[in-house]
Amino acid sequence: VSSGATDSLFSTLTPATYVGPFPFNYFYVKAEFNRLRGRAGLARSYADSLLGSLLDVYQERSSDPIVNWYIGYAHAVLGNRDEAIRHADETVALLTELGNSLRIAFIQPNVIWIYALAGDVESAIDQIEFLLSVPSDISARYLSVEALPQSLRQHPRLRALLVQ
Repeated sequence: VSSGATDSLFSTLTPATYVGPFPFNYFYVKAEFNRLRGRAGLARSYADSLLGSLLDVYQERSSDPIVNWYIGYAHAVLGNRDEAIRHADETVALLTELGNSLRIAFIQPNVIWIYALAGDVESAIDQIEFLLSVPSDISARYLSVEALPQSLRQHPRLRALLVQ
């Protein structure tokens, strides 16, 4: 699918037409799509909507690693470094406490992005090292083609992990 066709398809996506696991996931999908397209203003706008849509949810589900991850991601895109890292740390702690390998395999790889977007490259690489040591969706091959931030891709620790 060409970039123009993908853009056109995403422009028709609305909260009413989006079908996903959580109603607020629509804002995440739009934020991430625009972030990856280099549209920082639109990405921040959708991340702000994502954060707003999660305020009530967080009050009820503050111990849910998925909710913490979404909030951390939104803060990272918005440039709220400390809040992003706090929620990333909380997500990792909750996943560790739960000890559910499926949740770890599917949620924890996303924590890498919070740390990377918030500029905490060391913590992002710590997560990568962990995920490479357990069954997960993360592999050296995957990381070699993933659209990682340059600050992470150029880091000597990550480069060493990719050649192993």
